[in-house]
Amino acid sequence: MRIDPKVYNRRYDRRIVQDLKEEEKKLRCVIGSGWYRAEVEHPKEWERLRQVIAEIKSRCEIECEVCGKHAYEMWATLGLDKVYCSEHVPRGVMLIRVQDRIGGNDVPVPYVVGNGSVEFRYDDVIMWAEPSMYGVNGQMVSAGYMVYFCWVEHGRRIWKLWESEVDRLRRGKIEEVMVEIATKWKAGVRRCSGCGKEMKLEEVAGYPLFAGINCHECWERHCEETEEQRRTGKVCSMCGKPWNDCYC
Repeated sequence: MRIDPKVYNRRYDRRIVQDLKEEEKKLRCVIGSGWYRAEVEHPKEWERLRQVIAEIKSRCEIECEVCGKHAYEMWATLGLDKVYCSEHVPRGVMLIRVQDRIGGNDVPVPYVVGNGSVEFRYDDVIMWAEPSMYGVNGQMVSAGYMVYFCWVEHGRRIWKLWESEVDRLRRGKIEEVMVEIATKWKAGVRRCSGCGKEMKLEEVAGYPLFAGINCHECWERHCEETEEQRRTGKVCSMCGKPWNDCYC
């Protein structure tokens, strides 16, 4: 079902936007590459170009379903029928991060992060995953996800994925896995970023860089490695701290 693009921005009109982009292209050709002289040599064209760019932006920026405001970080439902700013993200709903402007097909475009992957979110869980599809003669036979990172607490802590979870993600069970992780996190379950062992919140021994969370065994190993770096001179040239403790 085709979605009316005005749900993303009430001022959006494809024909008007296309005309404005065509005008922008012509103005850029007149101004040329000498941007630092453009305001002096082509004052009328320069001023009009600024107006055109501002008008395109105001018509194409995606607005939040709740507050109607635009933000750099926008999240859409998987059906792309609702979009929210990060302040009004609903709980209990699977979301995908999208670019802050309406795309060429009159719908939001997924925001691409590292390794060409996209960003999914469910409550406090964020997952960077690359959708992959395999087919025969144009017919899709399976769709899965190559997952690179999974974060909890809005990206403040990394969640080490088990092989069983990775296998399910490859078979397309991304929402199922993310819901399970969110449920565990809410119940106070934590997972060691070193060995993958699950533990209660009170059993957490330490938080290594970056965004790590350790059980007692892994934390002791981390401390030993840090002390070894200090002893052997493997320290940051800026702050003097061992590499394991350096934020530089």
